[in-house]
Amino acid sequence: MARYPERIIKNIKRLNHILGTLVKYGFGYVIDKTRIEKVIKLRIFFKKARKDILHLSPGERIRKILEELGPTFIKFGQILSTRPDLIPVSFCKELEKLQDKAPSLPFNIIKKIIQDEMNEPVEKIFKSISSKALASASLAQIHEATLHSGSKVVIKVLKPQIEETIQSDLEILFYLARISELYLTKYLFADPVQIIREFRKSISREINFLEESKSIKKFTKYFSKDKNVTIPRLFDEYTTKKILVMEKLEGIKITDVDSLRKKKIDPKRIARISARSIFHQIFNYRSFHADPHPGNIIVLNQNKIAFIDFGLTGRLDESTKYILMKLLQALINKDMETLMIYLDKLIMLKDEVSKQEFQIELDEMISDYYDYSLADIDLQEIFEDVFKIMSKYKIKIPSNLFLLIKTLVTMEGIEKKLDPDFEIIKEITPFVKDFLMQEFSLATISKKIKRFAISFYDLVNILPARLDDISDKISQGRLKVKFEFTELNNLLDNLHRIVNRLVYSIITASVLLGSFFIIQTNIKPRLFGYPVLSLAGILFSFVMIVLMIIDIIRTRKH
Repeated sequence: MARYPERIIKNIKRLNHILGTLVKYGFGYVIDKTRIEKVIKLRIFFKKARKDILHLSPGERIRKILEELGPTFIKFGQILSTRPDLIPVSFCKELEKLQDKAPSLPFNIIKKIIQDEMNEPVEKIFKSISSKALASASLAQIHEATLHSGSKVVIKVLKPQIEETIQSDLEILFYLARISELYLTKYLFADPVQIIREFRKSISREINFLEESKSIKKFTKYFSKDKNVTIPRLFDEYTTKKILVMEKLEGIKITDVDSLRKKKIDPKRIARISARSIFHQIFNYRSFHADPHPGNIIVLNQNKIAFIDFGLTGRLDESTKYILMKLLQALINKDMETLMIYLDKLIMLKDEVSKQEFQIELDEMISDYYDYSLADIDLQEIFEDVFKIMSKYKIKIPSNLFLLIKTLVTMEGIEKKLDPDFEIIKEITPFVKDFLMQEFSLATISKKIKRFAISFYDLVNILPARLDDISDKISQGRLKVKFEFTELNNLLDNLHRIVNRLVYSIITASVLLGSFFIIQTNIKPRLFGYPVLSLAGILFSFVMIVLMIIDIIRTRKH
């Protein structure tokens, strides 16, 4: 049995409550398998499951457990709802219903938190502040206020003792995760401890408003020149770890189609503006608003929307973005072979046989959608089908991609309400084309060549040391190499050819790297604004690379 840590003893009452709630909703058998009751005296607390809730599905009972256990567990459930690689799709859909609402705290408590954070009376900072909460969730509460400058703002205040509650719950979750590793291994697909680590990282960011303020600044910069998107102004001087103050924007909820029409705002135009703004975030900036539900997007006028609440954002690294673009390109072109090649770069499946079976099943599923028109394609339906297959083969993909998928599915739902004829693939296509244009632009190719040249130059620098190391091992009799000679002459010919290619490659890389350094100088004469010497070097390198490629192709044919 896992050692019972001292910090869990301090939370014994909370642990009792958590385990008792599991029993109440019919999951006592899980606790029995962990044998936890042998370490913790819980017999007086354990009760039989309530008969009136046993008719509910397992997913519904899990949702009710999380709601009953409070903010930490509600947030945990919301994150799990985006991870169909960890739990069944039916559970994900149920956890999407989790409501993060809580009664508002008395204003005097909120006022004290603001004063403690600001180190001065509320009246000195705000001309007026509403005592009635605009909204109240499990972690924070929001109030309207007016600054002495006349600016209308909203104040987001972290509720008291939330950090302590979350820390206590995380310690219990880590303990339960370790016990699960010991006794529930055969029932687990993912690493429970790693899941809790990821959750801790996520919720720690969410309860630190300085992190959210960084996101607001970042998105303000992204859309500073965009006429169709507004980001609320952040009042940095009043923002702390527990308080966030930003501009209050007045607008219409994006899915309130009737109100939009009354204001003579075209819902179809708003659908395209909002979709393109998300695609810009994903494909151009690689950072995106990861919680774009209707309450977080408002319409300001005929041509402008605003994103609010940046507590949850996602990010793609450059390589993942590239793979995603290639997948979209293959999907648009109905190129199944390429789709599978790039999907293989994302999925985490080591078993070659299972991978082949997965690809065959996925091929059959996606082929069915190729008969649909763009207007009939439903992203949510496609992803649900894909996730069912992934769950069957126990395939995992990076967590940031699930956040992205959830964002795209949420946005598609919004756009369909604004415009029933909205075609998300059609709207994404221009971004894919722009990406391909950039990929084959002179600037991008030059960057790649320069990167390759530097990498190769580094390799050339390292190579002598590596060869010395091999030489030392040979002289000391410590190098063991197995050879099986079948055709010695062919082996020597191949070795000769490899050495020649290595020499040519070193010369080519050196000339190419030197040419790029010369470009940055003022050496004359110049042609097209560049030194002739650097252009000649690049041309020479290009010819050498082409000749080497031709030589490799010829060798393969023979």
